[in-house]
Amino acid sequence: MKCATKSGATNGGGITSRKGEKMKNSYRIDEAAERWHVHPKTVERAIHRGEVDAFKIGSTWRIRSEEVDRVEKKTYSVGQQRTL
Repeated sequence: MKCATKSGATNGGGITSRKGEKMKNSYRIDEAAERWHVHPKTVERAIHRGEVDAFKIGSTWRIRSEEVDRVEKKTYSVGQQRTL
């Protein structure tokens, strides 16, 4: 369930894992960049090249958590160099 803020915007809600940890539905560019240990501009370029599937809400790019997982599996597979 999404929770409304004073401005009426939602905070993204999220899903709770079996361990009670909050799981995100989507990530902003800066959040994905921090998770992937790259500069936010690198993530933005990957979105524009079509390497990372993302969508916009207003002026903010969002990346679904499933896409973050897909990129991590592709990028950090055993025996591969990081290519993001």
